[in-house]
Amino acid sequence: MAKQPAVLSNSFDWDRRLFSVISRLARETGSAHLGSYLAAFALTAIVAGTTAAMAFLLEDVVNEIFVERDLSAIFLLAGVVFGIFVVRGFASFGYGVILSRVANAIVLEVKVRCYKHLMSKEPSFFARSSSGELMTLINAGSKGASGLLNTIAVGMGRDFLTVIALIGVLLVQDTELALGVIVAVPIFALIVSQATKRLRTLSRKTLQLSAALNNRIRASIQGVRVAKAFGIEAELEKAMQRNAADVRSVANKQAIVSNRVTPFTEIVGGTAVAGCIAFGGWRLSGTDEPPGALISFIVAALMVYDPARRVSQARASIEKHLVGDRIK
Repeated sequence: MAKQPAVLSNSFDWDRRLFSVISRLARETGSAHLGSYLAAFALTAIVAGTTAAMAFLLEDVVNEIFVERDLSAIFLLAGVVFGIFVVRGFASFGYGVILSRVANAIVLEVKVRCYKHLMSKEPSFFARSSSGELMTLINAGSKGASGLLNTIAVGMGRDFLTVIALIGVLLVQDTELALGVIVAVPIFALIVSQATKRLRTLSRKTLQLSAALNNRIRASIQGVRVAKAFGIEAELEKAMQRNAADVRSVANKQAIVSNRVTPFTEIVGGTAVAGCIAFGGWRLSGTDEPPGALISFIVAALMVYDPARRVSQARASIEKHLVGDRIK
């Protein structure tokens, strides 16, 4: 078995707790951008609130159009819905720009910090580690830090708050049916947690193979005169192809693991929503109640699925970003 590169083999400390890594990143990197994160969080709260408001207002829209047939109320509701979309659009634009600017700043800050850290090392350190390994360390560490903090900001901001707001709409419209939808939440979490451990291993292996590939490219460029002098270009090309095939194979496995939870979550979510539609429709068919509340509930149930899925997959995304952070 090939020996792992010095830097990478000593850098994967998987025994550290997730919370300690996140807290360290927040303290060392995120604290400088606290104001920006708070502003982005406030804007994501507005996005979550407007999303829930659209689902909630659907009850009045349906009842006024199909039951009351009140034209003035219909125009008023149309104006309110338009205003909600305008506010939601500008809030989405605002938090997207803020998080992108923060991510760009963090990437550069971490690269500078890693560079200063490397420059403080003794020459013996560079003798044990190739430039390809060190470039992998700097690039993966900087991108991992910004990606991790933004994943938490978006996951805990936009998606989590949207789920809470929409669940509130579900509870207001129909508590009994809402409990049936909420039951699916822990099932989502269980399915995703099973894939997280495998994804962590594949992410580490992908980074190791990518570092080996970068080393081969660097060594070939630096030693091109020697390679041509001995006529070994074909052997080097074959070795390069083998390294590339290994990286592609692991990356493809990582893609499968990342997405294999989707069919199961779709089935669970579809079962919960379909059951609510069937039961709610059956219960409403025997009464004279207006359909607005049920329609609003169904739309809120459909809308809550996507952010809930993203929240459940946030752990897997965090693990991928932590691979880059743990090489520091």
